[in-house]
Amino acid sequence: MHIESIALKGFRNITDLRLAPGPGVNLLIGANAQGKTNVIEAIDLLSTGSSFRTPEFRDMIGWEATRAEVAATVSAVAGRDHIKVTMDSARKGFQRNGKRALLKGTASLKTVIFAPEEIMLLRSSPGARRRYIDAFISQLLPAHRGNISKYEKVVRQRNRILSDADAPRAARMKELAPWDDQLVELGGRIVIARHEWVERLNEHLPGQYMKIASIDGRAEFVYVPHCGAGLVGQGLPAIRGGLERQLAARREDEFIRCTTLVGPHRDDLEARIGGAAVKSFGSQGQHRSFVLALKLAEMAMLKEEAREDPILLLDDVASELDCDRNRFFFEAIAANTGQVFITATSEKEIGPMGSGRTQLFSVSRGTAVARK
Repeated sequence: MHIESIALKGFRNITDLRLAPGPGVNLLIGANAQGKTNVIEAIDLLSTGSSFRTPEFRDMIGWEATRAEVAATVSAVAGRDHIKVTMDSARKGFQRNGKRALLKGTASLKTVIFAPEEIMLLRSSPGARRRYIDAFISQLLPAHRGNISKYEKVVRQRNRILSDADAPRAARMKELAPWDDQLVELGGRIVIARHEWVERLNEHLPGQYMKIASIDGRAEFVYVPHCGAGLVGQGLPAIRGGLERQLAARREDEFIRCTTLVGPHRDDLEARIGGAAVKSFGSQGQHRSFVLALKLAEMAMLKEEAREDPILLLDDVASELDCDRNRFFFEAIAANTGQVFITATSEKEIGPMGSGRTQLFSVSRGTAVARK
């Protein structure tokens, strides 16, 4: 698959930008704060429905704009689609081929993103790792995105009820009951999806890590569900039952703390190399190697599932990797047959890509100009 054209209006510092990228490697070259990352963010937004830079979609609307729009024409095995995301102060909306759609209806665009923020993934909060895995799963299982959105609403409603100290305890217990049912149902589906897709990701991850650091040991991304790892292997009914028991056991604590203490919003994922936790025991090089292998595993898995190469988005990656990892990564990219977008401050940061597949763009003050 590849993007034939993309247009941004009112998106961060970009007033009006139109780009006709090539099907191979597209280099976005320019100084810092000129809008290169904004183009990468916009493409990722079309694919995942969210930003890898901020959880608040309103942050993507330009300071002097009241509305932002990102639109692209995407060519894939299944055909050509025109997809669009619009944002204003009230809402974010999606369109596919001129018709209003849910985000899962615009899922013709598959991407893998590697940005400086990703390097910190293993050291970040559990919430960052949950957002990472949910965004990845949602590209393969669009219904997961809907379950996450519904579940987040359930948690917000439960927290509102738990923190309403003016209401009688009995009334709050009665009001919680239907939300508890939804937490159990949606939470069970989310746990199952995370478990299954992390397991499948781990089919690719060890081999990719071995290519980078063969002597370190087996690499794996371990799902740590808050409901307990033992329940996950027993299937959905067991998970539902476990969540129900945990809700009952933590009821008093929830009223004291005025927040929801049970459910997959408290899950985590742990990177391990040779059985040891990378967050606690890994070197800086192992952190970078693990995330690099994770991205290559994503690419392999998306290609396997979609039967075509995903679009690779690389934001200022050259500055984050040492020489050896840089060389390895860009050699892997050069061998990739899919579309790639790379941002850099200079062409010298990027290894040889094969001139026949490379298109250069100069980015300055939110505009992009193709270079011969």
